[in-house]
Amino acid sequence: MNKFMDTKFVWFHGVVEDRADPLYLNRVRIRAFGYHTANKELLPTADLPWATIMMPTTDSGTSGVGRSPHGLVEGSWVVGFFRDGTDAQDPIVLGSIAALNTVEANTEAGFFDPAGLYPKKTDKTETNYLNESDVNKAARGLATQANINQETIRVGKVANSDANTTLGYVEAKSKAEPFALEAKENTDPVNIFQFDEPASPAKPQYPFNKVTESESGHVFEVDDTADYQRIKEHHRSGTFYEVHPDGSRVLKVIKDNYEVTLGDEYVNVKGTSRVTVEGDCNLFVVGNC
Repeated sequence: MNKFMDTKFVWFHGVVEDRADPLYLNRVRIRAFGYHTANKELLPTADLPWATIMMPTTDSGTSGVGRSPHGLVEGSWVVGFFRDGTDAQDPIVLGSIAALNTVEANTEAGFFDPAGLYPKKTDKTETNYLNESDVNKAARGLATQANINQETIRVGKVANSDANTTLGYVEAKSKAEPFALEAKENTDPVNIFQFDEPASPAKPQYPFNKVTESESGHVFEVDDTADYQRIKEHHRSGTFYEVHPDGSRVLKVIKDNYEVTLGDEYVNVKGTSRVTVEGDCNLFVVGNC
């Protein structure tokens, strides 16, 4: 400890080249400007020192409590200091730095993502990050792949009837006999209520939309843009929920949806409840109905 306290404080600025920590200690290999050569033949990525990452206090740093691991990727620019001073073998990463990348990743040279994935370079404006800010596009109010997918698969004109139409019959495994629900005559299409899946009211403005996006494309937004406040969680498949500025919520499941309540459940609808089933509808009640 005394040696650490007496060590000269030395900053570094570098690039992450490896995050596959074999000990799962939340470390990354960094190549530091001014300390390491860009020549990977002289200094391969595998010979770079492992850097410890200083996490925020929302991560306890013990027993898996909090959020882990870090969010750095190969190609991330970081700043920190060497705990061993001028020996420069024990780096501590304090944080990452967003910038504007103008050069594609060179997999043959140091100070780049060895896999060439970052910075992202694609033919689509909504996914390309070369020659523009590293700040998430949704946070800057720009079109993203998630938003485009959401609009593309938005459902329109879902039929729903105000009439008490036949929904099928209830099958019971107890002694009660199956019975059919009463059918009404007012099932003409003119009487059928139709609705569209609401469009997203999103109009995010920088810097009020706080965005978390994973590498595969899962997105979580907390948008504080004036008059357009939203909360949204979007799975890369297209399944999402979004809370609109007026408190309305849209939930869409791309495939199957299951809900399990181990206790009691209470549902109170103050207005009109409308349910559209385009296939069959089965209801099974073990007890009384």
